[in-house]
Amino acid sequence: MHRKKKLWLIDFDYMLFDLYRFMDDFEAILTREFGVPEAVYRTSKIKVQRRALYNFERHIRAIEKDLGLPHHKIAGKATQHVKRLLMRSERYFFRDAMPFVRRIARNGEVVLLSYGDAPHQRRKVKMSGLERYCDRTIITLTKKGKAMWVERLATKGRRVMVVNDDPGETRMMIAALKRSRANLAESRVFLVERPGGKYFPIPKHRDYIVVKDLRDI
Repeated sequence: MHRKKKLWLIDFDYMLFDLYRFMDDFEAILTREFGVPEAVYRTSKIKVQRRALYNFERHIRAIEKDLGLPHHKIAGKATQHVKRLLMRSERYFFRDAMPFVRRIARNGEVVLLSYGDAPHQRRKVKMSGLERYCDRTIITLTKKGKAMWVERLATKGRRVMVVNDDPGETRMMIAALKRSRANLAESRVFLVERPGGKYFPIPKHRDYIVVKDLRDI
């Protein structure tokens, strides 16, 4: 009897995509091209993240407000710079990311499962070229939402491979996987520990495997 393909549930930011480097270049656009003070860039970003999920437009509007500028004073011209940054987004993948995704896509079902502002995330994913290797892209508005999707997608007998970087988020996903009817004996959960990522070091845990390179999966 033919066995279903492995189901790969993979994360995007900080795990495949070097978001810190990407955002450093976005900051450089605003500070160098538009003279936005670094302190204003950072405080406005914090304000946006406290109120809502982050996206470029919210951040630029917050900067305009903090500087006492009329709406679109910066946004109109900055939009073109942002588009050019997004068009180069494939450059921001970690070195092991795309070879890994191409490899698992050959024989598995690949679902990109990401948390964040949906339009913002989809733009990054689409412009990076990653979508061509994914059977499905799912963006959730909460971290708990990722766990809900795990339980929904991990159907009876599936061999589920979770690849993520956030330990707290992953523990919720593991709990969901255990509640599912997936083939737990052949399912695995990996956390990628990157010195340049958001979560470093990653504490060891009996329910997941910590790897430093996607080639180790």
